[in-house]
Parts: sequence; structure tokens; C-alpha cells
Amino acid sequence: MPYAPVAAAVAHDTHRLYVVLVIGLTVLYGVLFRLVASASRELRRSAEELRAHAARSAHDATHDPLTSLPNRSLFRDRAHQAILASARHGHNTALLLIDLDRFKEINDTLGHHSGDLLLREVGPRLHRVLRESDTVARFGGDEFGILLTHVSGAAAAEEVARAVHRTLEEPFSIQGLTLDVEASIGIALHPLH
Repeated sequence: MPYAPVAAAVAHDTHRLYVVLVIGLTVLYGVLFRLVASASRELRRSAEELRAHAARSAHDATHDPLTSLPNRSLFRDRAHQAILASARHGHNTALLLIDLDRFKEINDTLGHHSGDLLLREVGPRLHRVLRESDTVARFGGDEFGILLTHVSGAAAAEEVARAVHRTLEEPFSIQGLTLDVEASIGIALHPLH
């Protein structure tokens, strides 16, 4: 029996098998590439969402939800760091505690929504009279704190308190109403107090 026709048939079948394998592997590669690319995009999107959520969570844990000012916890940490730096470098650090007078009357008369609108206006108003390095925080209710770093002394802290008092005495416009607000301010100076 001659071997040439058998060899030709084997070669033809082998060639056809290679073509089918190449086409099949190409299709498989295309499908897998699309799946991997899609999964990769989804993982990247999920990772970005997680990073954004973590950043929001970290911000939410250290900032007041109503005013977006630092909260008591962040303020305490910054005050601790400022006191350590003050002790190390020999300068003064001042803490101003502010309580809005008769704020309960605003809430009772105009409603909590108006009180919330007023509280949102206090932070920007305080920032106007402070340095970039100073911290304004809302402790809750109508209580705010200001941390003054590198203060020359008690007189400088008192001058800032007077400026804060003046800026809070300027009338607030809330929902078409003009509100006059007063504040009580206490000062503590490190290392004196």
C-alpha cells in the first residue's frame, strides 16, 4: 500500500486541525480579553469608589455634619498638637470657647431649620477674622471653639476675641429675616492657664 496518499491525508487533517485550533484560540483569547478588561474596569471603579468612601468617612468622622467645620474630636487633637508645639518652641497658644447667646430662642421662635441656617453662617464669618493657621470648630449645639497658634500673649488673644465678637454682632440674614446674634467668649492661654 502506498504511503503518499495516507501522508497527504494526515497532512491535510493536521493543517485543518491547526486552522481550527488557531481560530478557536483566537476566539477564546478575544472572549477572555473582553472578560478580563471588563473585570479590570469594574475593579478600578470599585477601588475608586472605596477610596472616595474612605475619604468621606474620614472627613465625616472628624467634621461636623451641619457646618463641615472640624468637630470636637479633631479640635481636641489639633489643640493637643498645638500645646505640644507651644511647649517645645516656647510660644503661646490660645483657645477661645464661643457660645451663641439666646440661640434657643431662635430655634424656638423660627424653627430648627432657621437655627441650622444660622449655624452654617457662623463658621465662614469666623474665618473672615482669623488667620489661615487658626482652627474653627463646632462642638455641638451653639458652641464653637477657636484655636489660635503662635499668639504673642493674652492681649493678642483678647484682640482676636473682640474681632470675633464684632463679626458675630453684624446682623445675619436668614430666610429674609435679619437676626442679631451675640456671643459669650472665654479665653484660655497656654502655658498661662
